[in-house]
Amino acid sequence: MNRFFLALCLVMMTQLLFAQDPAQKKALVVGLGGYNSCSNDYDGPAPYGMGLSRGVQELIESIKQASPDTKVDYLLACLGDGAPPWVRAAIVTSKNPDYSEGIRSRSIGPAIKDLLDDPTTPVYIVGHSYGGWLSLHLTLVQFAPKDVNVAGVFTIDPIDPQLCDSSMMGKMIAMMNIMMGMFMGGGQCYGAPRDIPLDRAESISNWLNFYQQEASLIRSAAIRGAKNHYLSGYGRRGHTLIARDRRVWEMIEEEVVK
Repeated sequence: MNRFFLALCLVMMTQLLFAQDPAQKKALVVGLGGYNSCSNDYDGPAPYGMGLSRGVQELIESIKQASPDTKVDYLLACLGDGAPPWVRAAIVTSKNPDYSEGIRSRSIGPAIKDLLDDPTTPVYIVGHSYGGWLSLHLTLVQFAPKDVNVAGVFTIDPIDPQLCDSSMMGKMIAMMNIMMGMFMGGGQCYGAPRDIPLDRAESISNWLNFYQQEASLIRSAAIRGAKNHYLSGYGRRGHTLIARDRRVWEMIEEEVVK
């Protein structure tokens, strides 16, 4: 009897020692800045200085408060002086928060995948300006649903790099159009992205699009397939200020933690 009891105790102790904890819930938040959001500082803490970085950090805290047992990773990326997918960029991640790595923007997608141990982990992507376009390009073109579970896309005044050319020639043409627009209603860097396959937009479970139309030079518009929110009250700096608007981040937080 004593031997049986001893053997039972050994079995129970072994089970306790080798029992695995249930898999911890995880989430990944991605923040993508727009044109020249790195301010040419590719190897410093550039992504933390973006206009949307504070909102991303607050979003992460909101997720943790709503689900304390969820481990939230992040990737912040800023873009240089050019248009994706070839422009220089810098990323910083939760795995190495004190190091900003200089890459090309086409490598942001693989960097996101590297943070995912489980393809079912919900990924929330927030992008401003060119970063808004990149958010859609990642979700609808680069990522396969079986590889990346994009649970939410949040575009903030997204700008199409094909329509709003940031090259030197493009800037000259845009300036000419803007000058003509004073009389003819022209302009170059305005309107929603048009080179994204929106026929696949139904695959996005949650997509909020925020846009303003007060800035005379750069502004976006409503996009078919998204829940569109027009915001105002910014003035000429609307394209920059909308990325810091608490109204935007409150709606994003509400959508993510609901």
